[in-house]
Amino acid sequence: MTVPRDDDAASAASVTAAQDLLARIERDLGVGVLVDAVEDGEPFRIHALLSFGTLQREIEVTGDTEAGAWAELARRAAAWRTSDEVSLINQYWGG
Repeated sequence: MTVPRDDDAASAASVTAAQDLLARIERDLGVGVLVDAVEDGEPFRIHALLSFGTLQREIEVTGDTEAGAWAELARRAAAWRTSDEVSLINQYWGG
């Protein structure tokens, strides 16, 4: 059994916290997030599909770390869901 170093444990905790935030955004704002690909490297990349009602948007986010990329995905999902694009379409066409 390998015991994680302190920085590995902190990194894992940061990733978990960012993923928990994303789950709350999905639940509270009703936006779906389907992660298509996660690419390790510099920068770390996540490809995802955001959805709300009949609306969908493909995005790619990056971060200096895995936790940073997950946090950016959560920010982008919340920003997209609360954007004028989604609000206007939902208001006039029922999403």
